[in-house]
Amino acid sequence: MVRLIALPETGAYFAAWGDAARGRTNPLSFVVTNENPGISALFAPLNANQVALAVIENGFGTVAVTPATNVFTKGQAVSLLALPEKDQTFTGWSGDASASPNPLLITLDSDKRITANFTRRPTLGLQPGLRGLIEDGFHFLINGEEGAIYSVETSNDLVNWKPLTAVTNVFSTMPLVDSNAANRFYRLLLLK
Repeated sequence: MVRLIALPETGAYFAAWGDAARGRTNPLSFVVTNENPGISALFAPLNANQVALAVIENGFGTVAVTPATNVFTKGQAVSLLALPEKDQTFTGWSGDASASPNPLLITLDSDKRITANFTRRPTLGLQPGLRGLIEDGFHFLINGEEGAIYSVETSNDLVNWKPLTAVTNVFSTMPLVDSNAANRFYRLLLLK
């Protein structure tokens, strides 16, 4: 899974995705299913009475834009609702908005780029369909920042912790198996 953000130049708006991706959702969550998929973004010029809004999601969360479009009439009111993922927190807006209310109500008098900032806390979860502990060990997922280095630790009593392994999260979600799992707890620490 990759997240693509189309950022138009001043005087233009994002119109649609093309080639391997379709639709006008921006940012786009795209599942890579084959080698080297080609994706294009089409931008179009704004009319004199139009403005564009580009919303950038920084961290683990999404933004609901109402009305849901990429081009607006100058002076139009827009609502941005920041939706953090499970175990994450919305920390505020930046870019062309510096307030922190959620939802954020703005009037688009010019083109705007607004960033919604969320925490990037790593989490551990069960792999879907594998139900955790099976014959070859305990299967779980590391959900965290791509490229981050994490230490996975175990404990039998939640007081004394021992390192299990250190991993570099190549993707934002990464599977891991503990082949010696037996009545123990897990925690994830960010190393770098």
